[in-house]
Amino acid sequence: MALLTTPFAIADLPPAPNRALALELARAGLAVFPVRGAGPDAKKPCPSVRWSLDATTDAAAIEVWWRRWPDAMPALHLGRSGLLVVDLDRHDGGADGLTAWTEVSGGETGAPAVDTPSGGRHIYFRQPDGRAHGNREGLLKGRGINIRGHGGYVVAPGALRADGEGAYGPVPATALVAAPPVPDWLYALIDPPAAKPGPRQRPAAPPIADARLGRYADKAIAAEIDALRAAGKGGRNNQLNRSAFALGQMVGAGWIGEAAATAQLTSAAEACGLVADDGLPASLATIRSGLKKGRAQPRDMPRDAPRPANGPPPRKGPRRLVRERGGAVVDGDTGEVVHEVKRARAAVEFPDALTRVPGLVGDITDWISATARRPNRVLALGAALTLVGTAMGRFWAGPTLSSTVLYMLALAPSGVGKDHALQQIKRLLAAAKMARTIGPDEFISMPAVIHFIEREPLSLCPMDEFGSFLKRINAKRASGFERGISKIMRSVWGTNFGLMTTPEWAATPARTVRAPALSIYGASTPEDFFEALDGGDVSNGFLNRFTLLTVASRTEDREPPEPPLVVPEKLSESLRRLFGGGNPLVVASKLHETDVEIEPFVIPWGPGAEAVYMGFQRDILAWQDRDHDAENFIGRAAEMAVRMATIRAGGRDPVAPEITKDDMEWGRAVALWSARTLYRMGRLYISETDFQAEANRVLRLIDAEGGEISQETLRARMKSRLKARELREVIETLEDTGAITRESVATEGGGPRKTVYFLKG
Repeated sequence: MALLTTPFAIADLPPAPNRALALELARAGLAVFPVRGAGPDAKKPCPSVRWSLDATTDAAAIEVWWRRWPDAMPALHLGRSGLLVVDLDRHDGGADGLTAWTEVSGGETGAPAVDTPSGGRHIYFRQPDGRAHGNREGLLKGRGINIRGHGGYVVAPGALRADGEGAYGPVPATALVAAPPVPDWLYALIDPPAAKPGPRQRPAAPPIADARLGRYADKAIAAEIDALRAAGKGGRNNQLNRSAFALGQMVGAGWIGEAAATAQLTSAAEACGLVADDGLPASLATIRSGLKKGRAQPRDMPRDAPRPANGPPPRKGPRRLVRERGGAVVDGDTGEVVHEVKRARAAVEFPDALTRVPGLVGDITDWISATARRPNRVLALGAALTLVGTAMGRFWAGPTLSSTVLYMLALAPSGVGKDHALQQIKRLLAAAKMARTIGPDEFISMPAVIHFIEREPLSLCPMDEFGSFLKRINAKRASGFERGISKIMRSVWGTNFGLMTTPEWAATPARTVRAPALSIYGASTPEDFFEALDGGDVSNGFLNRFTLLTVASRTEDREPPEPPLVVPEKLSESLRRLFGGGNPLVVASKLHETDVEIEPFVIPWGPGAEAVYMGFQRDILAWQDRDHDAENFIGRAAEMAVRMATIRAGGRDPVAPEITKDDMEWGRAVALWSARTLYRMGRLYISETDFQAEANRVLRLIDAEGGEISQETLRARMKSRLKARELREVIETLEDTGAITRESVATEGGGPRKTVYFLKG
């Protein structure tokens, strides 16, 4: 067995500070993405980076970004990182945010503070679970204080500008994770009531146990707020102090939360003109002082009223759920967050950063995209991987003696342009004088597959409508020869450089095929593929042999910038150079023969690469230990990762390749994304009965809507498929099994209640 070694030492480049910072933040669980580090567009996302979708904690994706843009600065996706940032500006002739913040906050908050290159400052807080405040300044608007939260981003602490214009002050990632929560008084300022507030807001203490006492508390709070609103000049500040003290007593008694009290007092101080005359900082100082003194002397309850218990009373009747303006659904009585903010409509998009690959795989991906009327880099990447893997087939092996055979599955809705990648696979193989490796687009029976492999042990089958092909071979009326196709496909994928023995029939003796290398690039819609599978395909290991790439969105037609019918000579020559190591004698004497000894050239591990592989293997095994059903979907993810890393390494250097740590981290990222998506989609699609299929359809609708759907919308979407009684039975079954929950939800500020179904887990 030949072992290739690198003829020269490759010195590791010192890690770029911004790249190292991005990795540190990601390791702490903070979602990052690259922004431009210089010029008029500094701080804007790098080209093609959709920051709200692509921000990640995945090290492999981050490595890809910073190899492409080494001068980029890391930015934090605040919503996904659970952070809220107070952005203080300081500009000549404008509001001084730093001074205003000192007045508003009353001094040190204990939150991490970062000085910015422009002379401003970022103050970091954590948003408590269930809160998702966005970028609204509320009562702080116009004071040089900006708020960045859900739906916003900031350049990360410690980032360096590439143009020498300064740096962002350093703060350890661990300090950001441990930042204090947003203070109640700050929420009261940035998220004040939109209209005249009701007397009671979300309480910070156990709710009042008796309805009569609750009405008493409502009236007491309303009386203080109304008195402040009606106060005239000369007595307004005294009234604010008295009302703040009174509400402080009620806070201490558990009748109202401090944030709600602050918000109502601030709103009333604005209404009477006190804020306009004396300024917001002065009013807030009075409010804070009064609340503090009042809390120390909790108000007594009326003698004839029962005192509240140590905890909330037993609930009578259904929960009173309310959807807050931020999107979270909370218990209107206790303030408990029952359902988190509805996520964006599901778009299972493959990260664009992982399609930016060095070497031949990336070059082919670029060419297929550039020649498409409807460009799609995800479909192009899948085609590129199977093309390079086929060129390396039966000659190059990974360090685990793995082959480069791939079953690549591209799932996309109709109209995305799946056919283009299929055609370009054939065109490039023909141009590289590898037309003999082009396999059929469908197999009729198991004997057909076997006979083809006996003739051509190295091939790539570009198969359109792959879901329809599976549906035919899995049909109830399918013959034994049709159903046997999946068994042969399973055997080919796992043989690597071993021996595969064919079945023996009455008139046909068994044969041995050495190192069969049949790869597949299959295109289908998600519905056609998953609905064609049966339970056997899941449990027998057929499904987890596929590497899954999905596309959820369509692109508009365009005139391709490069001619689709012309294959660049550089690409065909590069592919040919990998084919049999570029040796025509090897191609002629070995690659197309089934009974000759195959001694592959093994591509070795580079520094750190094997550790990545072993760590990923442990992660997959741990996942399977936690969830035994997961094996059917993710069981071969580590093997897929090393195969793709081998292909990428060969495409980078066809002479003396080695699998670098970057190669393996990228292979791990693609394989993990595939495994997670296959697991998620498989559980939403695969069914054994018609009833289960309809139940899965309901789950997919809820998932596609962001994890929740109104009863009205669900009925409308399922009207053409199920009768009302049938839909009711499906919903009741999903509720009984714990797959969904049904809630009655009102909107904050009033409005009719709606029945909403929430996806669990």
